[in-house]
Amino acid sequence: PPGALGANPAVLGQAAFGDIQVGQDLDAGYHGRVVVDAQRRAVDQGADIINMSFGGSHSQTLADAVAYAVANDVIVVAAAGNDGTTNEFFPAALDGVLSVAGHDATYGAYSWSNRGPWVDVAGPGCSVGASGGGYSTICGTSFAAPVIAGMVGLLFDVRGSLPTGVVEGVVEAATTPLDYVD
Repeated sequence: PPGALGANPAVLGQAAFGDIQVGQDLDAGYHGRVVVDAQRRAVDQGADIINMSFGGSHSQTLADAVAYAVANDVIVVAAAGNDGTTNEFFPAALDGVLSVAGHDATYGAYSWSNRGPWVDVAGPGCSVGASGGGYSTICGTSFAAPVIAGMVGLLFDVRGSLPTGVVEGVVEAATTPLDYVD
């Protein structure tokens, strides 16, 4: 069943990751050509996991890029958003995306975390940020999503790449069931 992952993000950071690339086009927003092109390039170069800690309203351009990733067995993890609503938030609400809400230390939903039937799991939403050589309290689903992406990376370290459906099942089986995620 879907639910929450409670983990120490410092431990999750120990997965043996390959090249990590970051792309963002601040002028064009999350669906900008640079973001979409970077995602397609990552897929074409053999990425196993893409984390998307951004979002907003539906963009067909981004939806097409996500569909391309999913069709190529890339695990796409996305932040569910921080509006405190059940309204769909994209790309997290797209088919094939592992959508991540934020939970508190007792696995309760943060009031600011989006939730609903389109959300798959929740990850730690606060106290997961690093800043200036140390740790600081940073909150949001943008910080919960990479924890889940890190979990998938650790899974790949142990088992190798797996089909998208299998990965989602393993992630959901490894989490604590919560009533605010499906």
